[in-house]
Amino acid sequence: MNVKHPILVCYFEDILKDAIHFAEGVARIYEVEGPAPTAKDAQVREFLEQYGIRWFTQFEQVMQSVKEYNGYSLFILDIMIESDSLNGLNLIEKIRENKEHAGSDIWVLSSFTHFEERALKTLKANKFFSKSKMDEMLPALKERLLGGEDRRRLHQPYFVLQEGKRTVTIEAKDVIYIESADRKINVYLFDRNQMVPRIEEFYANLGALTSIMNQAAEQALDHFLMIGKGCLVNINMVTETRKENGVYYLKLRRIPKYLSIGRSYRTQAEEIFGRKAFE
Repeated sequence: MNVKHPILVCYFEDILKDAIHFAEGVARIYEVEGPAPTAKDAQVREFLEQYGIRWFTQFEQVMQSVKEYNGYSLFILDIMIESDSLNGLNLIEKIRENKEHAGSDIWVLSSFTHFEERALKTLKANKFFSKSKMDEMLPALKERLLGGEDRRRLHQPYFVLQEGKRTVTIEAKDVIYIESADRKINVYLFDRNQMVPRIEEFYANLGALTSIMNQAAEQALDHFLMIGKGCLVNINMVTETRKENGVYYLKLRRIPKYLSIGRSYRTQAEEIFGRKAFE
């Protein structure tokens, strides 16, 4: 099951009953049967994964996941941790330092309610819930899962790109174009906060671009056009078409150069933009 994971939960106490309690809450939200009270750790994690939730119990696990995956829009964090003098407050600081998650929401779920003011005012967490009253968090979580931003993100078309253990999820609407050469994939992304594109770079296998094309087909993304053997363009980003010395060109948002269209790809370009666009 290919599911995005917009939510990360970290309980620093590795207590299975807490994970089961949380999973039971998710089950009530979706009106499904949750894990059995005797469920094993792997079963609980698998259940949560179905609904886009990853469960961790160690500081290092969270930091590694944040490093490898940029799709989290909500973090639900415990405060207590007994190793290396680190705690959930340190984790909030680290997440806020990560530019990919600077805008993500952070909820604190903790028994240490005297940390609420520091978490909310100093570290800019978005919400604070008492762990002893976890059920009070469920209405807010339900809104995120069923009616809010994360439901939209779960259904937002996206591409998954992988390089070894590194996995990045990219919303299709942000892609300007993707190029492939010598096992290297460059994804040029539109960023409203800067005049140049943001670039994600991967060293992938020879079938990586084919995989991206297949993902586009599976999601019925008909606004992506191949213009060369190793170049996939988002036609919604095209600002200009031209023909020069018999060669077709496209100009894309935030991209200073013109991209040429290969001869064998002209027909589809003409079908999309019209033949007159290249006269």
